[in-house]
Amino acid sequence: MIAIKITADNQKMSFKPSIEAVNRYKTPHGPRERLIKCSIISNDCIAQIVRHFN
Repeated sequence: MIAIKITADNQKMSFKPSIEAVNRYKTPHGPRERLIKCSIISNDCIAQIVRHFN
């Protein structure tokens, strides 16, 4: 299961969204979780997330 959360800080005047992706998966040793955070949403960031979860 992949959960992607996009957050934006509205307190500042500039709109700077960040993206966070969590991959939860099961292993023989129990459930594991992998987290990727990007401070800027870009093609590189999306590609990194896709690479991690494939």
